[in-house]
Amino acid sequence: MSAYRQIERLLFRPRIVAAMLAPAAILAPRAVEASYHFMQIEQVVAGVDGDLQAQAIQLRMRSNSQNFVSRARLVALDAQGENPVVLVDLDSDLPSGTAGDRVLLASAKLSSYTSPTVEADFVLDSVIPETYLAAGSLVFENDEGTLLVWRLSWGGAAYDGPTGGALTNDDDGEFAPPYPDALPTETLQSLLFTGSADAKGSTNAADYALSADAAVLTNNAGEAFTVTELQCPNDPDSDTDDDHVCGDVDNCPSVPNEDQDDSDDDGLGDACDGCPNDPLKSEPGLCGCGLDDVDDDDADSVVDCLDNCPGSVQ
Repeated sequence: MSAYRQIERLLFRPRIVAAMLAPAAILAPRAVEASYHFMQIEQVVAGVDGDLQAQAIQLRMRSNSQNFVSRARLVALDAQGENPVVLVDLDSDLPSGTAGDRVLLASAKLSSYTSPTVEADFVLDSVIPETYLAAGSLVFENDEGTLLVWRLSWGGAAYDGPTGGALTNDDDGEFAPPYPDALPTETLQSLLFTGSADAKGSTNAADYALSADAAVLTNNAGEAFTVTELQCPNDPDSDTDDDHVCGDVDNCPSVPNEDQDDSDDDGLGDACDGCPNDPLKSEPGLCGCGLDDVDDDDADSVVDCLDNCPGSVQ
């Protein structure tokens, strides 16, 4: 068992958490004045139309003055509740902190999938890994990983990791059982918390459902962004190769290459570059990749790569 999981199981057993937090109960009103502890994971977009790089996570404040988020982070865990991936370590506070206000975190790729173009409060440094999408866990916690504010787990019985969290947001500190299915990735929908803004969690299975329609995301300024199919305003042919990259910026517009790899930095993607490691060629030509097709040192009209005596005229 990993050290991360051992710490979680120790810290978030309901009885232990209750004992740990009991002395702090006296300070609760002060925490409400300026903290980030009363927060829901309200909404998760784990992919749009199959593009797993287009993700967003929306938090919602359960109380006033929960906009002091600069000491918090979002972490994704695998189906065993291990191998943590820090999606973003929040590095600043937010201007608006009225109960019900949101915190919107989105990947850079999501901007191609919203109308209007999304303006997130924070950009995700990493997305939830593909192998975590069938079963896993998402936690909003302090920077030290010792206070787990809210947990969302999914995958039903396929998720075998910790399910506990803070008593400030769940009366027994237990968010189990998990949401029964995988995170949605093939539609425009999100996984959505169905409770009110001031609601505590009960169980992820009872609290979350797929959005009825395309997800609508809201940032801290109250601006709304509807999740859509891929938007390509500068390309009337849109995404002709269906690789989730608009044709006007696609380095292989006719060959699917979602990763846009370009090993030789010649502007042509590896998927359609006949010489992916030769910046001067896109096809092998007469001499093959890495060799010039025109050099003729002895001026005998036979290029050097085909000349059996490149240094003298035969």
